[in-house]
Amino acid sequence: MYYVKKISRHKAIELSMGQKGWKHNYITIDICWNKEQSHAGFHFLVAILKWNCEFNIYDIRHWDYDEGCWQEYVEPKKKEVKEKDDCEDHIGIGA
Repeated sequence: MYYVKKISRHKAIELSMGQKGWKHNYITIDICWNKEQSHAGFHFLVAILKWNCEFNIYDIRHWDYDEGCWQEYVEPKKKEVKEKDDCEDHIGIGA
């Protein structure tokens, strides 16, 4: 089972339950809060044998390590289709 819902502009909540290949642990409990990395936020995991339940509240953005800030993704604007006569002076690759 897997559930994800966006709860704000940059935050999402995620719940997953199921089986994973935990080979060496009988019981695992993992709680962490991280920042300044991709998908930073609160993470909680409980695993018993191969069964697990994971809950996350995280930032959907990626961290730019070179700039030390969040990467902002802007959707490109749709290009207008030009008539053939309007493109006479345009030189493009693969034209």
